[in-house]
Amino acid sequence: MLHMWGRVNPTKDSWMYPKPEYELQGWNVDMIACGNNHTSVLADGCVIVWGSGCQFGELGFGENGPKSSARPKKVDLLEGVSISQVACGMFHTVYLASGDVVSTLPTYTPEPDAVLEAPPKKGKGKAKAAGKR
Repeated sequence: MLHMWGRVNPTKDSWMYPKPEYELQGWNVDMIACGNNHTSVLADGCVIVWGSGCQFGELGFGENGPKSSARPKKVDLLEGVSISQVACGMFHTVYLASGDVVSTLPTYTPEPDAVLEAPPKKGKGKAKAAGKR
């Protein structure tokens, strides 16, 4: 049984004592990782994720999938993929995956014209002279 406490949901009060996560009852949890706003669990050969405020695809539901999920939900896109490790961070999730299915997963290819530019630096304008006029 998985128990959680702390700031589990950014829109609700913190849980001060361990509370069971009943949605995962009966699953054999192999690994769990927590990011800033989301959680990923490897259980019984499946990837289960949830989190709110996820705007950058960290849940892995794909472009047309939901951006957030208040309840644990299986990632169907990773069905059949052998996942051995998971790590979560701020705005991302990383899986160590293997198997024939991996080559069929969608990949991100940036636009060739898309160039990252540094934001303009603040306070670099001409300073006004201080003192008497």
